[in-house]
Formats: sequence, C-alpha cells, structure tokens
Amino acid sequence: MAGEMVDVWLEMWPQVWLPLSEDEDAPEDLFCLIYDALDPALRPPSTRDDVIVLLQGDIIIARDLYGDALTSLSVEASPGECLRVFDSLLFSDSGADALRLDLLEAAVATFSGGLDRAQVAVSAAIDKFLKNDRAVKAALQRRISDIVNDEERSRITFSEVKGQDLIGEAAAIGFFERVYSVLLEAAGERFAGRYSLSLRSFCKRYARRYDVRPPCFFSLHLPGVFAALLARVEGVADLEPHIAGLLADFEEALADLRHGLSETRLKSCISKQFVLLESLAILDPRIKSDTLGSICNELKSFPHSALREALKKIYGFASDYPGIRHAGTPKSALRPIEVRDMVALTVVLAGFFPYLTEEVSLKDIFKEVPLP
Repeated sequence: MAGEMVDVWLEMWPQVWLPLSEDEDAPEDLFCLIYDALDPALRPPSTRDDVIVLLQGDIIIARDLYGDALTSLSVEASPGECLRVFDSLLFSDSGADALRLDLLEAAVATFSGGLDRAQVAVSAAIDKFLKNDRAVKAALQRRISDIVNDEERSRITFSEVKGQDLIGEAAAIGFFERVYSVLLEAAGERFAGRYSLSLRSFCKRYARRYDVRPPCFFSLHLPGVFAALLARVEGVADLEPHIAGLLADFEEALADLRHGLSETRLKSCISKQFVLLESLAILDPRIKSDTLGSICNELKSFPHSALREALKKIYGFASDYPGIRHAGTPKSALRPIEVRDMVALTVVLAGFFPYLTEEVSLKDIFKEVPLP
C-alpha cells in the first residue's frame, strides 16, 4: 500500500466520521454537508450497475429506459397502454422507491413476447443512456439533491461509499480539504479544527504518505514519496510477469533476514536489487545492453553526467566486492558487508528507479495533491 487515501477510505468511517458525528458541536445536517462536498469527487456513472443504483427512485430514468426499450422492439401498442403497464408494475408497491431493474424488464416483457428479448432491449437502452453525458449528469444531480436533503439518507449513503467510487486520489484529497471549509462555515473553528486534527491522526496511522498541515491541507512528506515510488514499481510488476518474479525474489531475500543477519543474506538482498534495476531498464526496447553499467551509458534520463557516473560506480562496487555479483576482488573489500550497507544501498538504488524506466514516474504523485 502506498498510503493513498482511497485505499484506506473504509477505515475512515469508524476512525473519523463517526466520532465527528458524536461531537457536541456537530451540526444536525453533518452528513448532508459532507455528502454535498463529496459530489465533485464522485466517479460518474459508467456501468450497468451504476445505472441500477441511479434507477432506484428516479422515475425519469425509468421512463426513458422503458421508452427506448419499447422503441427498439417496434412495439405497436398505444402510448396509453404502454404507460398503464409501466405504472401498474413499477408503482404497485412503494412508489418510485420500489423502482428496480427486474420490474422494468417485466414491464417491457409485456410487449416483447418474452423476458429474454426484454432484457436485451433494456440492456441496449442502458448502453444508450450511458453514452448520453447530459442525461447521466442530470440523473446524478437529481440523486445527489435527494440525498443531501435527507440527513438519514446522507448518513447511510455516505457510509456505503467506497474508495473506488471516487474519481481518484486527487479528488479524494480535494474532498477532505473541502469538508474543512464547509465545517468551518457551518459549525465554527473548534469543530472544523477537531476534524483537521482527526485527519492528521488518521494519516499518521493509515496514510503515512501525507501530512495534514493547519488549517487543513495535505502535503507529501518523505516517507510517503518513498512508499509511492515503491508502489509504482509494484504497478510495473503487475503488468510484467518477469519483473514480478524478480521483485518477489528481492522481497523474499529481505524476508530471509528474519532468520539472521548473515553477510550471505545481506549480499543476496543487494544482488537481487541490482538484478531488478537491470530488468526495469531493459523494458525499454531502445536499450541494447544487458548489464547496468552499460545500460547507464545508453540512458538519456540523467540531468547530469555525475548522476550517471554515481550509479555506475555503485554498480562497480557490486561487481568488484566479493560475492555480490561475481567473485570480485577480495583485496578490494575494506570490511564485511553489514546491515547498514544493505539498508543504505536499498534506499539509494530505489532512488534511481525513475531514471531507469519511464514506467516508474513520480509526476502523477505530486499532481495528486492539490495546491493549497
């Protein structure tokens, strides 16, 4: 985990939102305010399941889907008959709140000659709806308006939101900062300040990538940048089985240290990270070399030759020190490899990842944090 807020979103309900709602200064419409602030961060509806959620209680969507489905089937029944069937099936129980996809399909099936044809027609109507950006946006706004005007519904709906329901990490950060401004206006500085402190404590435990600074804005700090960097390498491994295997080798070597900090185990960690670096670099088809020293000469990513030479010299150490990459030169070793050497090289070599492949970029990491 790279310490992203969307990854630990569900932990916020018991750690932040519930305690906040129990504060004596909490406004009665707290979750209405919070959900309204969430609106810009929510991912637009894009799937069949999203439409099913929107359909609940939205008579406009239901009638549009019903009409499009009947049109695609070239139904010859009168508009009055079609409307009668629609009303009798979809409003037979609890009104608009009872709207469900199965009821809509049953209404269409009355004219289609079978449920299978009705389901195909409704599915096509949903696809058409999803391509109509204006209709989707209007439906989403209707749903949000209904939610933020009902405190209990706001509370329940907000508690069911998941990290993947948001547009992305930047949207999540923007939401958290926006909530502070909303609470400051609605409940005053003390209550908004408690929210900010709660966020800061939460990040220290669950999202160490960030620091929450007064009054309430997110900033990256060093542990977070390093964690995000390693997460980008894991992302490359997800797409490249070869890299995944080498990353697993390196992690296994690190795990073996629990059995003892022998020089052999420490050298194995160092060796496997060099192999990982080489493999990341040769993902670029323009790279013709297969050893890190030669690869450095081909790379155009270094801003200064000193950086290129620094990595080449570190690689030279691994090649010359006995037992890391080769037999090496025994006389060149000044002392045995220690834990500090393994830790220092692990951190330093990780810092060179972005130079070796464009797949490991930190640009998007900084873009995810809005400027205060």
